[in-house]
Amino acid sequence: MNSRRDLTVQPTTLVRCMRYSHISQLCQLLDPDQAWKHMTDYITKPNGQPKYNFDTICMLEMEVQRPNGSPTRKLIEDWSTQNTTVKDLLDVLVKSKLYRAANFISVDVLKGDKIEENEIILYDKNDSVGSLPCPGPTESSNLGHLNIELGSVQSSSDSNNFSNDNSNSGSIRVHRLDHSSFGGPAENSEGKNLARCPSENDSSPYLASEEVNQMISLKNDVENGKGLDVEQATDPYCSQETVLVGAENEEKKDTQAAGDDMSSLIQDIVEGLEHGDSVKHFEYSKLKLITGNFNRTAVSEKGNFLGQGGFGEVYLGKPDSIHLIAVKRLMDRVDTVMKQFKTELQVLSKYRHKNLLPLLGYSSDGPQFCIVFEYMPNGSVEDRLACKENTPPLSVEQRLEIVKGTARGIVFLHTFDEKPLIHRDIKSANILLDCNMVPKVGDFGFARTGSANPASMKMTTTVIGTSAYMAPEAVKFDISIKLDTFSYGVVLLELLSGLPPFDEEREEKDLASYVDENYSSENALELADRTAGEWPESVFNSLFSTAVNCLNYKKKLRPTMQEVLQEIEDL
Repeated sequence: MNSRRDLTVQPTTLVRCMRYSHISQLCQLLDPDQAWKHMTDYITKPNGQPKYNFDTICMLEMEVQRPNGSPTRKLIEDWSTQNTTVKDLLDVLVKSKLYRAANFISVDVLKGDKIEENEIILYDKNDSVGSLPCPGPTESSNLGHLNIELGSVQSSSDSNNFSNDNSNSGSIRVHRLDHSSFGGPAENSEGKNLARCPSENDSSPYLASEEVNQMISLKNDVENGKGLDVEQATDPYCSQETVLVGAENEEKKDTQAAGDDMSSLIQDIVEGLEHGDSVKHFEYSKLKLITGNFNRTAVSEKGNFLGQGGFGEVYLGKPDSIHLIAVKRLMDRVDTVMKQFKTELQVLSKYRHKNLLPLLGYSSDGPQFCIVFEYMPNGSVEDRLACKENTPPLSVEQRLEIVKGTARGIVFLHTFDEKPLIHRDIKSANILLDCNMVPKVGDFGFARTGSANPASMKMTTTVIGTSAYMAPEAVKFDISIKLDTFSYGVVLLELLSGLPPFDEEREEKDLASYVDENYSSENALELADRTAGEWPESVFNSLFSTAVNCLNYKKKLRPTMQEVLQEIEDL
């Protein structure tokens, strides 16, 4: 196994790849007397501007009020989203004159020389550690400061957004703890908001002519069955110009236009459920009607709201007493959502498999785009593992079928076409369960084609994914099928342990780090979720070994999902 514990830390090693125990030791050195605050004077954004201001520092201070909270840990986690290296960390510690912490990094972590006061750190071609008396101000390092402030999105969670400054830049900052949605208006390069609010005389949502052409192109692509290519699958954050749909016009629409006769809608749904080979266009007004005007009362309280993701909300549609559908209504920012909408449609219209979420159709004639799926009555694997709504724990047998079915779905994505389709956001929340508990992989908005060569990679300019499931190379914008392997390994650990992928109360907050630090093949069975029933020891140990292999920090040493499926198919 090649885990975080097995890695030799070099100056160029990313801080997010350091051992949890190393970060914990730094916290013990820097939390007392708020020594970490000195670091904020020397940490900059990729453009050289100060990264932290008074408000964000105050937010960091509040971490001490949380159970096991550490301002130092939160600072390092936030800073590490800039691809911060160990050298960057050491540079800042020396500039901040935090020599005890600097020597911990230099001597204990990097196995180098002790740093005396007024020294700077130099590295030769072999990244060995040396020192030189400091003649003056040190030059800041550019290592690892890759720009990820792209796009026009910002975190919706103020409590986790430590990188906010008081400017209205409209940029995205990828946060380790942010697993939620995004929001906020986009701006152009001059800082002008590009949203257009409809006037009182407007009778329909505003769309730029370019967006109208895109919608026509989308309709033609979907109806002609065109597949996904690399250019079409660009990341949804890359554009900075946004034209907003006038959402307030939605209420002005006459909901009676759908009429009382839903027979044609029901017929389309039945055809989709029975045949699964055609993609229907649904009228927005009818989807609005069968979701109770997109009623946000939870389904558990006899409403229609099923949940919310990064790009939209999901509602239960009830065209009659027999047929149920799920309607995903996307956000109303046309330029960014258009790419995600188009990608998901193209993937689901082309890739049909027992273990992929069935697509019934879409809607593009209303103020917001919608995607229509078959309803999955047993919800997500994440919710079932958490026993939400007082549901019973998943049994060992059910978990084994989820393990196998999910792997089959991912393998299909990787092998169906000449070039593999990389999901890029495999997680338990995106694996849904039908009435027979058959797993269906969904949420393909970030999917992208890769190279036909398993050893090769594609490059992107935006970090995509959920941090607890994210492979180490993802922050280097490296895209390959091994991203999905790593994420699957985390899901496998969830199914084996019943533990959440991320837990603020846990010392090692993400599940992969927690298992890496506390379990091995010798004591693996102690990790087993006993609420599932009795695990056969050989089966559990085999799955644990597979999960460990999937989570290898070295991408080349991770198995492909085809190899994973071969290992687990006969269990």
